[in-house]
Amino acid sequence: MKHIKSCGIVAIAVLASIAPVVAQAHHSHAMFDPTKTVEVQGTVKAFNFANPHVFLFLVGTGQDGAPVTYPVEMSFIQNMMRQGMKASTFKAGDKVTVSFNPYRDGRMGGSYRGAVDSRGMKYGSLNPDTAQPARGAE
Repeated sequence: MKHIKSCGIVAIAVLASIAPVVAQAHHSHAMFDPTKTVEVQGTVKAFNFANPHVFLFLVGTGQDGAPVTYPVEMSFIQNMMRQGMKASTFKAGDKVTVSFNPYRDGRMGGSYRGAVDSRGMKYGSLNPDTAQPARGAE
């Protein structure tokens, strides 16, 4: 019994010591450049409305005219719902304009700032009723 209690205490101590590191790594936005905003018009390839982060995959046109898929990382479901989104907001084939803070390393895509759908509905920073400060600008 004493051995089981000791193992439990050790396990709790180990988990408690790594939890801040995991949380910090998960919530780091250092890979995005908050000083730049990119706007892309394109077609929705997929909209993954799931935690820990909602993702929008948008097919736009690259500088060479070829199609490019932009993965746009959004917040968690509850936060996106506060901005007026739901699982059915974007469907494959929808035309949308998305603004995001790009990856620092030049990859296509980035961290979501706002969107406008084909009906003119605005989300995120493009909607003054739900706008939130850019990450890193707080």
